Amino acid sequence: MRFGVNTWVWTSPLTTDELRTLAPHVKSLGFDWIEAPLESLDDLDYAAGAAIIRDNGLGVSACVAMGPDRDLIHPDPAIRESGMAYILGAIDATAALGGTNLVGPIYSAVGRTWQMTADERARDTDILVENLGKLAAYAADHGVRLGIEPLNRFETHLVNTVGDAVALCREVGSRALGVQVDTFHANIEEKDTGAAIRAAGQWVRHVHASEN
Repeated sequence: MRFGVNTWVWTSPLTTDELRTLAPHVKSLGFDWIEAPLESLDDLDYAAGAAIIRDNGLGVSACVAMGPDRDLIHPDPAIRESGMAYILGAIDATAALGGTNLVGPIYSAVGRTWQMTADERARDTDILVENLGKLAAYAADHGVRLGIEPLNRFETHLVNTVGDAVALCREVGSRALGVQVDTFHANIEEKDTGAAIRAAGQWVRHVHASEN
């Protein structure tokens, strides 16, 4: 296990100049990992970023930022296509940075909540499984693993628990797809966070630890 920190602690968005300043600071704090949020695919020079991270002896992962125009299950096909294009670009960016894990709510826009019937949930799940299958195959070809992050009920109505995320991973059936646990969301949604993590077992690939 390695311990790192997400640069959202200090700045947004993460640029090449900010990374040049933050990487040695992160190392000096005793971390051995740095996580790069990909708010836009144009904020960082990935080759330069990889060199900065490598020169500071750090490992790296990346996380997605799912806005209103990045949604893999939106009723509008154009928004679904935009979401797919963004994740594909984020996979490329993660690989270019030298990372292996790309994590976050890789399913829907953060903050989009809606009511679903059982049939609507099944339909959205089918769409998501198809799209995640395509993304996982692309990620595998680029040496990247995806981690699905459950969010609390105030930020999505689709994937709220670790169990929800594991069920998706099982349906997709790709070794390039796993679960990212965030203790902030788990504190809201899980009856027992430790039990949820233990039940997920090998599907857990990445953890965000934060205050409740």
